[in-house]
Amino acid sequence: MVVGRVINPESKLATARSLRDETALSTLGKIMGLGFVDEDKLYEAMDWLGERQWRIEEKLARRHLRDGCLVLYDLSSAWYTGSHCTLAMEARKP
Repeated sequence: MVVGRVINPESKLATARSLRDETALSTLGKIMGLGFVDEDKLYEAMDWLGERQWRIEEKLARRHLRDGCLVLYDLSSAWYTGSHCTLAMEARKP
């Protein structure tokens, strides 16, 4: 999922479809030997990661962060495109 996210960020359903032989957008699934992947397997993987998130973050922090280090990351999960989006126009108002 991480590599797929870097290559082409999309929903779990779209990611699953992009990994299937018949609908693949890349050779990622084949190269990694994933076999059949559906969106339920991706959600199971997210649950697995969610249960271990704090340990993963702690280990990464110990390895990469030092005293006084500033960390910036993106929490947004939505975007918009176009020039006539009402929602976007509302978001831009002060």
